[in-house]
Amino acid sequence: QTYPSGATVTLTAAPTTGSSFYEWTGCDSVNTARKQCTVTMAKARTVKATFAKPALLTVKKAGLGAGTVASLPLGIFCGADCNQIYRFNTVVYLMAAPATGSAFGSWQNCPLVTTYAGIKVCSVLMNQDRTVTATFVKQ
Repeated sequence: QTYPSGATVTLTAAPTTGSSFYEWTGCDSVNTARKQCTVTMAKARTVKATFAKPALLTVKKAGLGAGTVASLPLGIFCGADCNQIYRFNTVVYLMAAPATGSAFGSWQNCPLVTTYAGIKVCSVLMNQDRTVTATFVKQ
């Protein structure tokens, strides 16, 4: 679209069903709450709106032991709820808690495992659907 020099143009992102708005690039200012990008037309401008499909995280449990897996941000408490849809590019932290008589063994298909206060934490970047397995062993 052509605009006169000095014109202020405001663009609004409108994701379709099954998609979510992720970010603007090339804007002079962004109103995140309204999903708006504003540019002043002093020259030709290129602005990019990025949309993404939310990603599904599935947690599976394996091994002869027992336990639960919880997530931050909240959404998974696997015992009962082992699936959650997260916004594109959200980092999800998974923590495993073994039941009495069991111990946590390992993570499978986890992109990054770190240890925090003696707990092996699985960090997952939700830029696609993912399945992670927590293995519990009997003691």
